[in-house]
Amino acid sequence: MANVINYYPEAMDKRTQYKLMNAQAAQKMSAAAGSVLTPENWIIYEDADVKTGEVRKVLVVEASGEIFATVSKTFIENFEKAVDFFGADLGQIEVIQGTSKGGREYITCGIV
Repeated sequence: MANVINYYPEAMDKRTQYKLMNAQAAQKMSAAAGSVLTPENWIIYEDADVKTGEVRKVLVVEASGEIFATVSKTFIENFEKAVDFFGADLGQIEVIQGTSKGGREYITCGIV
């Protein structure tokens, strides 16, 4: 069973939480690289990886009727820092793609 950590809006009902956590049509957050999103709903929860059993954080964002999900530690950490700093209603966020020194591509969250 997934453990909900945080979500927005504060009055989000269980139906919306379930919809976000089980969205079959969710796209990878990396598909939105270079885009600015205005989150209408978002949720962060912990879930076990079906292959490894490792517990990991998942972030799901609904913006303009589309749902994006990520398990990227870098993206989630920066998203959580922004929430801590600005509050849960972040306004607009930017999905930024970069390349590490080791040559791996990654995404991170920026504030617009």
